[in-house]
Amino acid sequence: KDLIQADKNSKSDPYAVLLYGKQVEKTKVIPNSHEPQWNHEAEFDVPDGDERSFYIEVFDSDKVGQDTSLGNLTLDITDVLSIDGKDGQWFPLKGVKSGKVLLSADFIDELGRNASEILPSILKGGDPNDPYGLSGRKDSTDPSNKSGYPSGLGGNREGENLPQGLARINLIKAKELIKSDMIGKSDPYAVLSYGKQKQKTKVVKNTQEPQWNHEAEFDVPDGDSRHFNVEVFDSDKLGKDK
Repeated sequence: KDLIQADKNSKSDPYAVLLYGKQVEKTKVIPNSHEPQWNHEAEFDVPDGDERSFYIEVFDSDKVGQDTSLGNLTLDITDVLSIDGKDGQWFPLKGVKSGKVLLSADFIDELGRNASEILPSILKGGDPNDPYGLSGRKDSTDPSNKSGYPSGLGGNREGENLPQGLARINLIKAKELIKSDMIGKSDPYAVLSYGKQKQKTKVVKNTQEPQWNHEAEFDVPDGDSRHFNVEVFDSDKLGKDK
């Protein structure tokens, strides 16, 4: 919005070019407008070499002569990742008296990680699939690291070198549970366990589709344990829970 008027006799015909590393994207041209709406979705593979900056330049498309620049914008990768998942943010164009572009960004990771989890490795020029730089380390029980796993994340000594932290699991709901009572529906609850730690949800009465919304926290590591176990029970007033 608020783009400068490049043509004396009419409004501009703006389009934008987006660059990151060797990757280039171009929007469509919006004729006769100072407030173009492109709704252009550009996808860039991250990282791209040592490149840290995204570059955007808006042009006025001219049928005769060279297209005129309507301003440009350079964003560090941290600025782009900071708007991950947000509705959008206005950024002022440089090199001109006025003009802004509205940007939104979504970080998509094959392993389901969010932007903050791999940002440190990207900023150091490392491998985003190894954010803590573990792939080059060798396990003392496996000097050749023939296991193919990063040391401490799948080596021979299970759990010993897992990074210390807090695992937070949100058990939301269940559906299509079996009917354990001949008369009436079940009264289900769930037990979550990791190592010696256990958490129990509330009991939701008379349903096969309980919604617990239970947030469980576990200290990691816990001995040699590498597995989280979740078991659902039917709460019975008489006898053993099923």
